[in-house]
Amino acid sequence: MKRVHCKLSHLMGRDAVGAEKDGRLIVSVGGRELDLPGPGLFGPHQFENAALAVVAVLRLNHPGIDEAAIGRGVAGAVWPGRFQELTRDISVGALQRLAPDCFWTEAITPTPEGRLRHRLNGS
Repeated sequence: MKRVHCKLSHLMGRDAVGAEKDGRLIVSVGGRELDLPGPGLFGPHQFENAALAVVAVLRLNHPGIDEAAIGRGVAGAVWPGRFQELTRDISVGALQRLAPDCFWTEAITPTPEGRLRHRLNGS
C-alpha cells in the first residue's frame, strides 16, 4: 500500500476548491476541474464533504480511478438511515415493530416543489 502524506484540511480553499453549481459538484485541484454529479447524501454540507473526498482520491493518483469512477462514488454514496430518502411508504407503526427499542417521530413538511416530505426520526 502506498502512503500519501498530506493534510487534506489544508488543501481546501488553498490548493483545491469545491463548490455546488446547479446541483452538481465542481472540484478544482492542481489545474484540473472536475464536473461531477451532486452527492448522494442529503444536505448542502455534503458538497464540501464530497469535495474533500474527491481531493483525497485524486491525491492517491491511482491509474484505475478515473473521473467517471469518482462521479459514481460521489453520486452513489449512501449512509442507510441517515437522512435516507425512502422509495416506498413506511409508517411509524411499522418502524416501531422493526425497532421496538427506538422512539420514532414523524414530521410532514412541504417541499419547494409542492410535494409533502415525511421525515421519520428514530432515537
